[in-house]
Amino acid sequence: MSWARELLQRATASGRSKDGAKDRAKNSPGRRHLSSGQRPAPARTPSSGLPRPPDLPGAATRAASLCLVSGKGGTGKSFVTANLACLFARRGRTLLIDADLGVGNAHILQGVNPDHTLVDLV
Repeated sequence: MSWARELLQRATASGRSKDGAKDRAKNSPGRRHLSSGQRPAPARTPSSGLPRPPDLPGAATRAASLCLVSGKGGTGKSFVTANLACLFARRGRTLLIDADLGVGNAHILQGVNPDHTLVDLV
């Protein structure tokens, strides 16, 4: 079992929260109860086998761009962004820009060594 899954299970095992968040979440639309050991089968698109995004009411168009930001370093922005870029690249053309001029490291996470960087452009 991965450490993240174990941590999540420990955090949710008590079933109680001081501010009643669980009670609010229990009544949230789209929430399903799974007993221990059950995992929901992700909906898959027939052509690609990739998980299908959930149907969102009122979402008529797909996003043309996505921006991940945080005011603090070390929060996992590059890690999450690199993994999202890999997922989106399977579905079509994708451009990943690491706009951190100081310690941009998306190229390392993607395993490439670019000839030019955003710093060269600026």
